[in-house]
Amino acid sequence: MKKLIIPAFIVVLFIYLSKKPAVKFISKTIDPAFEKKNNFHVIPDGKNNYRSAQMSLEDLQKVIKNYGIKTVVRMNGNGADTHTGISIESEKDLCKLLGCNFVFLNAHEGYFKGKGYLQSITKANKLLNAGNTLIHCNWGADRTGFIVGAYLKNAGIITDPEALWNYTIQFNSWNYYIKKGAFKPYFKYAEAILPPNLLNQKVNK
Repeated sequence: MKKLIIPAFIVVLFIYLSKKPAVKFISKTIDPAFEKKNNFHVIPDGKNNYRSAQMSLEDLQKVIKNYGIKTVVRMNGNGADTHTGISIESEKDLCKLLGCNFVFLNAHEGYFKGKGYLQSITKANKLLNAGNTLIHCNWGADRTGFIVGAYLKNAGIITDPEALWNYTIQFNSWNYYIKKGAFKPYFKYAEAILPPNLLNQKVNK
C-alpha cells in the first residue's frame, strides 16, 4: 500500500491558515438616515473605501469600527471649514486611539490648467489604492467629489466622461450652480472630471 506524500509547502500553508485569526465581518449595509446625515457612501472600487462629510467623533468611531477603516483622510480645516466643530487635532487623536492612520490632505495642491489639482489627486490615489480608507471634506461634496472622481477615472473604474460626471454630481450641487451661473469656484475641481471641451459645454450650455 502506497504512502500518501503531502508536499511540505501544503503542510506549511495548512498550519498558517489554521493559526490565522478569523477575518472580522465588515458591514456593507449603510443605514439610510446615517447615509443622508453624513453624505456617507461606499466608493465603487471593491477596496472597502468610503467617502463622507465631516462626521461627529461618535459617528466617525462607528464607521472606523464597523467598516474596517484603516486610514482616515481629511481635506477640510478647522473653524468655519468644519460644520460639526470637530478639529483636525481631535480627529487625529481619535484615530490614534482606535489604531487607525490619520492623514490630512490639502485638496488644492499642484494645480494644472485643464487637469485640476494633480498633486492632491496623486496623493489621494495612493491612499485609496491601499483600500480600507475613508476620505472626507466638510460636506463630502466638492473636494471629496473631484478627488474621488479623479481616482475612479485614473483607476479605470469609470472611464466614460458622462458616467463619471453623473456619478460625481449625485453627491454635490454642481448642476445647480451651473444653472445659476455661479460655478466658477468649482471649475478647477471639475477639470479633474471632464476634459476641457466637455466641461465648457456643461458650463456654457
